[in-house]
Amino acid sequence: WCEGEFAMGLHQLQLRIAQRGAALLKVGGHMVYSTCSFNPVENEAVVAELVRRCGGALEIVDASDRVADLKRRPGMKHWRVVTMVDDETVEYPTYEDSQRESVSVGLRRKFERSMWPPKSGVTKLGKRIKGPPLERCMRLMPHLQDMGGFFATLLKKVAPLPGPKDPTRAGVERAMKTGEEGTGAGEGPFGSGTGGAPRRRSEHTYAPASTSLVESLRREWGGTETWVNEFAAGLHVRSDTNRALTYLSPGVRAACVDQPGVARIKCVWSGVRVFEKRGTAPGERREVITKGDESAEGADGRGPVTADGVSAYRLTQEGAAVLADHVGDDRKFALPARDLKQLLKEPGKEIPLKSFTPAVANAARSVRPGSVIVELRKAGGGGAAEIDDSCPSLAVELTAGGGLKVDWRYRKGLEGAPKAAAAAILRRLDGPSRGYDDYGGDEEWGEDDDQFY
Repeated sequence: WCEGEFAMGLHQLQLRIAQRGAALLKVGGHMVYSTCSFNPVENEAVVAELVRRCGGALEIVDASDRVADLKRRPGMKHWRVVTMVDDETVEYPTYEDSQRESVSVGLRRKFERSMWPPKSGVTKLGKRIKGPPLERCMRLMPHLQDMGGFFATLLKKVAPLPGPKDPTRAGVERAMKTGEEGTGAGEGPFGSGTGGAPRRRSEHTYAPASTSLVESLRREWGGTETWVNEFAAGLHVRSDTNRALTYLSPGVRAACVDQPGVARIKCVWSGVRVFEKRGTAPGERREVITKGDESAEGADGRGPVTADGVSAYRLTQEGAAVLADHVGDDRKFALPARDLKQLLKEPGKEIPLKSFTPAVANAARSVRPGSVIVELRKAGGGGAAEIDDSCPSLAVELTAGGGLKVDWRYRKGLEGAPKAAAAAILRRLDGPSRGYDDYGGDEEWGEDDDQFY
């Protein structure tokens, strides 16, 4: 693994799978929990929390005598929880440290208390706390026995899992309210082992974005008449924090938002995410958001902005194609193939404006920093710039330092997608035997080049 967030995303999933396995296991039976990772957040942390939640019904078995010839290392009892922020390793000594205001909201939500080592030792009052025997876990290292790396733990179910005394629905609800031991209520998807309040159920609903927010974005982007008549009605949010604005087409809105009885539909995901608030993505530093002045004379009414004066909302790559048809030319640039190649050769790298053609550099200097849309200009288009539809519209960041960069966001498991998507566009620009200035944009966009859009 290269980033801590990947392990944090798997921690709860692996814990749920292991707990389900323990529930299906008969008393006296054995179960092996194994991963192909060395990250303790996926390994010892899961085992420790599983044993705790099972309330003594599950034990870690010492299997050293069963595989005596297998070379391995014992399980870890102490480890650090770290993650990557802006290519720097950041350590969080405690769960409370991970929940500080300086940590982005998206990253904070990924942390769980169970990711840290279980408490052990002697308290200030002299009480000895004995943690689970994690040293019985096995770490199989590749260099010890010329093999792949694995983590494995043998568990034995010695008693039934604790549960509510009255297993009926009414009994479970009553037990959770009163804190009856063993209900599984509390923090985490399965809760703690000793009662507590259940977690709030997540609501899979889309609500129209506020009129003031949509209007401030329209002014920022120079929305056209189609923005008012068509696009604005499709912008929806999923929470009061307005972390992201998703565009739903009229057909989707009719089926999933406006339809009578829609409350019974569990709409997990739909539409195209067009805007996202800066500082909320996992691993991103939290931005200081200030509310723009929309009432003072001479104010531009841009809505929320960052401390650098940049719009608080970033345009996504998938949203660029949707937005391009509803905004004017102020924040939409037509780049020749030469300039577009500079941006795509190193995604994420800021290219100074002086490196671009004078027309593009001057156009960029005339607008405020923030997201802009970049399109490919046809070669030999004459006076008015003609757009080459063979290249998709791209979301590009105009930085406060005076540069342009392509900022691709991706989901876990698609870390190579940005470079692959950029390479696909570059292949179309170059063609089989073309140079920088020979591209005419007469080739069709291939299906393989759309796999990341």
